[in-house]
Amino acid sequence: MYVLLIFSSILILCANGGLTVKCPETPSKWCETKEIAQACNDYKILISGLSTLEEELTWFENKLKEKNINIEDIKPLPANLNYQNWINELISSKKSYLSLITTYYAIEICYYQAWKSVKNRDYQEYADRWGSKEFEQYIDQLRVSVDNASITASDDDKNDASHLWNTIMEFEIDFWNMAINETS
Repeated sequence: MYVLLIFSSILILCANGGLTVKCPETPSKWCETKEIAQACNDYKILISGLSTLEEELTWFENKLKEKNINIEDIKPLPANLNYQNWINELISSKKSYLSLITTYYAIEICYYQAWKSVKNRDYQEYADRWGSKEFEQYIDQLRVSVDNASITASDDDKNDASHLWNTIMEFEIDFWNMAINETS
């Protein structure tokens, strides 16, 4: 869910002029500004991430059905709600491409690292899915995108991206503690 929100915000901000630069009116000129050009360079990576979402959502829905869980009956815990609210606020704010791609990368790498480290056989299917070599390669591509966006970013944008990174790490710690302990 978080990935979808961040990814869609990158696309929406590019299309609607929400980045800190003015987006050109016509698509033929979208790649002429620094931040939009960076997003254009990364489109294959971003589209590949988006293309997996339908399959991911279907997989989650099937897991819920297998366990006889109605998604409407799930009550998010405070740590999850806090994270969701923060992401919603982030999406409605004007952020640089570096900040958005860093946010997306931070969320994805946390997910990958968490599942890659799982040793409990009860969760092997999940660990195999999100701790996989393929997902690691995707994460590496996102890291390159962040590095490339950093090259031309202003110091303010770099500081903002760093702040967002640290904030996400705090939310991720709370999220995974919640998931493990089923509290917060």
